[in-house]
Amino acid sequence: IRDRTVIESYDPYLNGYAGWYDPSAREIEIGDQLDTHVMFHELSHVWFNGGLFDERWITEGLADEFGAEVVEALGQERPEPPPTRSTAPAAVALNRWRVQTDDVDQEEWAYGASWTVTRAMADIVGLDVLAAVAQAASEDRIAYVGDGEPETENRPNDWRLYLDLIENSGDVGGDVITELFEEWVVAPNQVDDLEERAASRRRYADIEEAGAAWAPPLAVRQALSDWDFDEADELMDAAGEILDRRARTVEVLDRLSASLPDGTTVALPDRLEVAYEQAEDDLDDAADLIDRALVVAEELGAAGRSVEGATGALERIGAIGADHRDELVVAATRFTGGDLDGAVAGAERIDADVAELSRRGLLRLVLAVGSLSVLTGGLLAWRGRWRRRRPADTGPAQLPPGSTIETASPDAGPSTAISVAPPVVADRRDDDLLDLDR
Repeated sequence: IRDRTVIESYDPYLNGYAGWYDPSAREIEIGDQLDTHVMFHELSHVWFNGGLFDERWITEGLADEFGAEVVEALGQERPEPPPTRSTAPAAVALNRWRVQTDDVDQEEWAYGASWTVTRAMADIVGLDVLAAVAQAASEDRIAYVGDGEPETENRPNDWRLYLDLIENSGDVGGDVITELFEEWVVAPNQVDDLEERAASRRRYADIEEAGAAWAPPLAVRQALSDWDFDEADELMDAAGEILDRRARTVEVLDRLSASLPDGTTVALPDRLEVAYEQAEDDLDDAADLIDRALVVAEELGAAGRSVEGATGALERIGAIGADHRDELVVAATRFTGGDLDGAVAGAERIDADVAELSRRGLLRLVLAVGSLSVLTGGLLAWRGRWRRRRPADTGPAQLPPGSTIETASPDAGPSTAISVAPPVVADRRDDDLLDLDR
């Protein structure tokens, strides 16, 4: 502001003003009374001018209030708005006070009313909030802010934006600010707009509360910023349905998490929140995605119940060597990471495998019994063959018939010869011939 020129001049007095600021010439003209508040009021117009807000009452009220703040900061008594009534004869809806008129009474009333309203808002929300509002307007920020940096928008910086920015700057003001606008600012044909706005903002508060960590969608916030309340209401209907389905999905996931090993928690994928919050124009894509997530979550839940229910004897036999719980954890982890296709594929594999457990268990049991039978039969056959091949018990050694054995004894005399007669073969009973085990 160092290149602005301050000129002492009678011209403002001649036109009924204490001073004025000419942005095109970058000059401030004030009367010879050199009123401190007037000087800083006009200097404030460097920031608070038609380039910031369209309505004249906004920029004049801000210039008065911030000028008074500077005066007080310099150690002087803080200037106060002149006594002004909203029902005075010269009163007019401030939104209709847009250009300088020859009606001196109306001009005087409008200046006083602009400052009165601005002072009242400063008392409610704080001057720092009004400064932040002016900064947001200068940067074309959206009035309804989601998560992250505020988006910018190409729309008029009018009284509607001013009201939205003030009321959305924290848990301050609320209905009291709107009541000030109804009393001092809006024209009769704008009252209905405030009523529609109030109803939509109540619904918006519900969407914010229901969404919790999920900020309202950009499409909703944009419609409210544009004061297109019919569009905003339709979008909030869609947002409410999405949040309902999100709640159902969370319930399914909570039950699934309870069935998994300790420390395993299945959560909503981050991509769902991003799709919801960044939805522009409509919420169709976000709705499709949450629907898909709900279906996949239910399939994971069904797979988990299948694993829990596989407790039969044949199912336990069929499950030997498989770890369906670990597979379910892997599928659930994919879901949380946003890989819905991978998660549903895992759930389907688990379902298919669990469905086969009884048949697989029966097959394993049959194979085991068959293998045992074959083994038993083989052992018995081997035992029989081994016994058949064992040498027969023939008794004492026998000599061929006609052989002679000489014997000698220490006490006997000469050796004695013994003749071996041919063996006499006795008849065997048939039972003896058939007895293999003997």
